[in-house]
Amino acid sequence: MRRGIAFLVLAAGLVALAVTTTRVRTDITDFFFRGDDADSAFLVGQLQSDELARRYLLGFAHPGLDATARLDFLADLRRRLAADPAVAQVGSGRPDLAQLRRLLRVYAPHHVHLYSLQPEQDFDALFDQAGLDARAAQVRAALLG
Repeated sequence: MRRGIAFLVLAAGLVALAVTTTRVRTDITDFFFRGDDADSAFLVGQLQSDELARRYLLGFAHPGLDATARLDFLADLRRRLAADPAVAQVGSGRPDLAQLRRLLRVYAPHHVHLYSLQPEQDFDALFDQAGLDARAAQVRAALLG
């Protein structure tokens, strides 16, 4: 009997200890970088100021709402959000094809050059470990300024 009570008291104490010492954080940057160096701090700052980090996805559902009422509500919400000066962009969840076409028109002619500015000279180095390391260092230096 004493052992049972001792076990329950110990178990309750361990649960209380676990609950009081557990920290729960929802900062997504905790999952990306570890370290206190300047590079990590810069990358974390970029992630936090990126458009995707500030994007909100909203979904609405109600069992008594028919499709027409839901679409009317969403259209009104889109109009109101688009009129708000604090909102940069309002989308419908589908990609804007015109925006994708403009992006492709800009980058498609130069897709090879995105990998190398001198592909004829850099081709062999791209498949060599030392060349890959050098290219990674160049890209990192360019991104970090």
